[in-house]
Parts: sequence; structure tokens; C-alpha cells
Amino acid sequence: MRSFAGFVKLIVGPEGDDRILGVRACGPQADSLIGEVSLCIQHNLPYTALMDAVHAHPSLSESLHNAARMLAGLYPTESDT
Repeated sequence: MRSFAGFVKLIVGPEGDDRILGVRACGPQADSLIGEVSLCIQHNLPYTALMDAVHAHPSLSESLHNAARMLAGLYPTESDT
């Protein structure tokens, strides 16, 4: 059974520093997000890189894309409301 319970929180630098410093994730299979986030951290990528990355739909990794959109002030969009 597919579960949608849980959350993802991206931890980024202070204002003006958009690097991903960490992630907090809770829920079934949340550990599967670690690889994608660790690559971003290792390469000092900004959270906006997650918005440009391809994420399968429906998938848990989409939550990283949505969290980045929230940080950028782009979520929810008009089509989401």
C-alpha cells in the first residue's frame, strides 16, 4: 500500500546563500532521498538545482522538488489551488 504520510524539510544557508546544508525527512522510505541531497551538498549546489532536476511522477523524490519550490516562493502554483 502506498503511503503519503510524512514530510521533507530542506535546510539551506542564510539569506543570500542558497546552498543545501541538509535535509530532514520523515515517513516511509524517506532514507531514499539521502543520495540526491548528499550530491547537492557535496557539490555546493543551490536548492534551485532540485527544481531543475528530473523527478519521476509519482515518486517520493518529487517532495524535494516541491520543497525547493516552496523555498523559492513558487508553491503552490495557481494550478495547485
